[in-house]
Formats: sequence, C-alpha cells, structure tokens
Amino acid sequence: MRVDRRLLALIAVVAVLALFIDGFAYVYRIATNQPLTGPIRGVPTLNIGFLGFSQQIYVHKGLDLQGGTHLELQITNVRSGTTTTEAQDIAVAIIERRVNSSGYAESVVRPEGSDRIIVELPGVNLEQAKQILGKTSYLTIWKWEPGTADAATLQLLNPTDAQKYPGYKPVPTGIDGGMITNASRSTDPNTNLPDVTISFNSKGSDLFCAFTRDRVTHPQGDPQN
Repeated sequence: MRVDRRLLALIAVVAVLALFIDGFAYVYRIATNQPLTGPIRGVPTLNIGFLGFSQQIYVHKGLDLQGGTHLELQITNVRSGTTTTEAQDIAVAIIERRVNSSGYAESVVRPEGSDRIIVELPGVNLEQAKQILGKTSYLTIWKWEPGTADAATLQLLNPTDAQKYPGYKPVPTGIDGGMITNASRSTDPNTNLPDVTISFNSKGSDLFCAFTRDRVTHPQGDPQN
C-alpha cells in the first residue's frame, strides 16, 4: 500500500503544532507560577515585541475534553419593575464578573431562552462552582487617603483596585450594606444610564453626610474627591 507523502507531511505538521501549543501552555504555567494541572488562569499569549506580533497560543478545552461542571440556572422571583429579560442580563453580567475574577478563562456564561442562564466551568467540580457562583455580595464604601495599602487591605480588596492611585490607599468609611434600609433601581432620563437610589438608617446617614461633606473639599480629579 502506497502512502501519500503529502498526507504524512500534513500529519507531521499537525503533530508538531499540537506539541507546540500544549508545550507553550506548560511554559506559560511555569512562568506565571501556576500548577501544571487544573484550570489555567489567563490566556497564554506569544508576544514578539520587535515584530509587533501577539497571538494567543492555547486550545480552549471544553467539558467534553477535561470535564467540569455544567449548570443551568433559572430566573425566578423577579423584583417588581424589572422584566425577566433585564434580570437575566444583570445576572449574566454578575456571573461573568465572578467567574472571570476567579481566573477561569475557559468558562462559558450565556443566556438561554428568556429566563435561563447556562454556565460551563471546565476543570471545576460542583463544590468549587458553588463557591464561585454562590458568593454573597456585600456593600462597603471606601475612601482614598494618602499612603500605601497594607497587606490586610490587599486581602480584602482586589489588589489592582486597591492600588489604582499610586500614593493613595483605600480606607474604610465605616459605611456598609447593613446600614441600607431601602434601595431601588431607575434609569437616568438624560443619560439613559442606570441609577441606584439608596436610603440609610440614622447611623449610615450621619456617616455618609460626613463622608461626602469632606470629599467635596478636595478638587475634582483628586482621588480624595
């Protein structure tokens, strides 16, 4: 039986490319101090600066290749004044932020129908998925003061956010979600952007008044404003 040399050459090229892609992913893990197994944080990218070349070198493996968790969520008990579609859009955005902040670049979050959301997390078991999606958000209000964020602050906040303004550090105002007595969502008629109106209890009102009164003494553009 004669073998087509062109076919053999094609197979060889595909094999070399596959080895290069998998090998590059391991190099990326080592360079970014990640385990050699499990979900990968970020997307391996080959950058050649002087050529202006930048290309992702990674094959995204779905649930069929590496296993994981497939969840189908349904929107229920929609708040009065909000349509199911609006609630679905909001939920998708929140879930995407939570998944992306956890470093799972291969995940899928998409709306399904008018009241469902599909979430696929390759390489993540059910308990891990519950931890990622089941976190309860809690409002805290911080202010910027001159200084450098300490280790305790960096643990509480996203390090990138905590170091957003060089020379300034985030400081808690003492105002949190436990002081909110009511909250409602509306749309600004001038900008068509969403607005959230919140009401505080007496303690929260006093703290918020003092906080905003102090902030307006700083010029616009100052992180302390």
